Amino acid sequence: MIYAFAMSKSTVTNDITQRGLYNTIDFPEFLEMLGRVAHILYKDETERSFEEKLEAVIQQIITSFGL
Repeated sequence: MIYAFAMSKSTVTNDITQRGLYNTIDFPEFLEMLGRVAHILYKDETERSFEEKLEAVIQQIITSFGL
């Protein structure tokens, strides 16, 4: 899932002064990461829609945190 995190990150314009941005994620990047995770985990399941795949990922996250 590191790949999904890295690919969802926006460009950092100044590596020196904004170096802390490499290890954080804002909300739009988080949403993109969820989509990428769903795509990676369920890429071979062609019968499921993307929305169903994304819902399955979100459900896994919710249950793993006991919510």
